[in-house]
Parts: sequence; C-alpha cells; structure tokens
Amino acid sequence: GGDKAPAEKQKSWSSHQDPAQRGPLHPAPHVPSLASLLPAPAASRGGQGGGADLVVVLTVFGRATLDLQMRMLQPQTAFKGRKTHIIIFQNGKHQNVYANATKWGERGVWGGDDVTVTFTHSTLETGYYGRFLAPLIVDSQPDAYWWIFDDDVIFGNRYLENCIRVVDSGSIAVRNGRFVGNKREVAPGMEAWHDNYQATWDDDIAYDFGGHIWAGRIEWLKLAWQNPPPTVAQSEDFWISAVLKAKANVGTKKPRCPKPPHPQADIENCACSMWAAMKRKYAIMGADVNVDNLRASTFVTIHDYYDFRPMPGIERKDHHDIHPPGPKQPFNLAGTFHEQCMWFT
Repeated sequence: GGDKAPAEKQKSWSSHQDPAQRGPLHPAPHVPSLASLLPAPAASRGGQGGGADLVVVLTVFGRATLDLQMRMLQPQTAFKGRKTHIIIFQNGKHQNVYANATKWGERGVWGGDDVTVTFTHSTLETGYYGRFLAPLIVDSQPDAYWWIFDDDVIFGNRYLENCIRVVDSGSIAVRNGRFVGNKREVAPGMEAWHDNYQATWDDDIAYDFGGHIWAGRIEWLKLAWQNPPPTVAQSEDFWISAVLKAKANVGTKKPRCPKPPHPQADIENCACSMWAAMKRKYAIMGADVNVDNLRASTFVTIHDYYDFRPMPGIERKDHHDIHPPGPKQPFNLAGTFHEQCMWFT
C-alpha cells in the first residue's frame, strides 16, 4: 500500500452500494474501505501466510485523538515478531480521519513490524457495542489477542505486553476496574480523579468488570457473541466481563503499574486517561441519542441475564499508592505521552 500515489489511493475508496439506489425499506450505513490498507496476500508478505496474532481496535468518535494513539502504538514491544492488524473503527461523522488513516496505512511507518491497518467507517451509529464485533472481521490466529481502546486513553510502549501477561493468566485486561454493589449497580467511590497525581499498584488487581481499554483472546470474544447481550444500549463494559465470567470463568484484572524499586517499575507498562476525557461526547445507538440515560437499567438487565455473582468483599483488594504532585513522585513524566495523564485509578 505504501507505493500508491495519492490519486490512486483516493480511487480505492468504495462503498457497498450507492445509498440513493437503496429502497426506502432497506437503510444501510455507508461503509467506505481503503483497499490499500487491507491485508496483503500471504505471498506478498514473505510467504508466511496465516492471520494476525494481535488485533487492535481504536475507537474514533468525539475526540481528535487518533494520531496521538497511533503514535503510542508505533513503538509497542508486543508487535515485535508478531503480525498485527489495527482497525480504525469510526462511528458517525464527528471527525474527519481520512488523512490519518491513509498515513498510518503506509507500511513504512511501522519500521520492520508486520502491521496492517484497516479503516472501518459506519455512518450508522453502533453505540458502545459495535466496536466489540470489529476484531472478528479480520483473519486472525486461533490463539490471537484483541484490544479495544477508548479514544481518551494513554498507554506506554510495553502496555500491550503487560496486557498479554494478564490475559495469559486467564483474565480480561482492563485500564480501570470496578466492583458491583449489592443493589446491582456500580459500587460507589470506584474512581479517583487526580490532576497531576500519580498512582501505582505493585500487583494486578482483580475486579468485577472494567473499562477504557479491554484485552483478551479472540476465542473469548467469539464465545461472548455466541451468548449475545440482552441489550445493546449501554453497559458494554459490564457485559463483556459478565458473559465471559458466566460462560468461561474468565476474570477481569487491571495490569500492574508498580513503583520503584519493583523490578517491573516502568511507566511504559502503565495506562491512564488523558485530560480530553473530561470533554465527553455521549455515544449514539442508531438514531437514539439518549442511550447513556439507560446505564442503570441496562446494568441490572445484564446482571440478571447472566446471573452475575460479584466478588466477595473479602476478595476486593483495590489498593493503590497515591502520589501527590512533588519531587517524591515515582515517575518523571516530562516529555512522555503520560505527561498528559489526568488520573491513574
């Protein structure tokens, strides 16, 4: 794809059908694809063949953060020696990311790593759940890993490796964790918002569910969709943990982010939310702009549908070391992506 002229790339855009030719009873999204970003045939990839080992989905919605997140993916240590497929998954017309999708589709920008980039754009709003189907549309190895990223997260260049370690232990990896309360709700007090603070935790932390970033095995995601959610309005973060806990006894953990002198103390293992997270644009499902109002009711629906059993209180060890601004903070974030972190927990 890297040797095409701009004019040729422009011509490679296509849609399944001209919307004007559709009957009034057959509405469908306009789904453009960039042919130069699709996987090359096995013969042109050194004859190695086979699908991706890693499938990464970046969500494009209300924030102009795609280029920043692509730059975080570029140096990932997990890409070394593995085939990676990155899916840029866009809903609606809230951002114009054509130029960035084209740029990052160039093979040369990934150095020696085997990275394929696909841009999937649906003008039909698929809410919070659509992106959880995206990893299943590309060819992947049976033991492949998947990630789904919100558009307001920051992560170091060893973060994907940190997630793989957690997934290999039998749990979904998430950026933040939450517990379920005794009234079938998100337990109160689960998020600490810290500006210019740092937080560390020396061990992986187990939760009932989590959010912002999700990672697991492709076979788990297939199993989840074989037991589809009772609602697609809201609470996708709870659904993926609830269904996999019920059907495969897969847990949910936040990968460790230890402080010195821990041997794995490295900010590149860690993830956080960026300041842009404060400027939230709510998701839409179809034409429904009020799905966020259904958080409480969808949470209960999913809880009961999968007969969810929260972690016992005695097992809840949500321990973080909080480091206020000052010279004693464990990490010097100057000049790093993490310098833009707003909170860690």
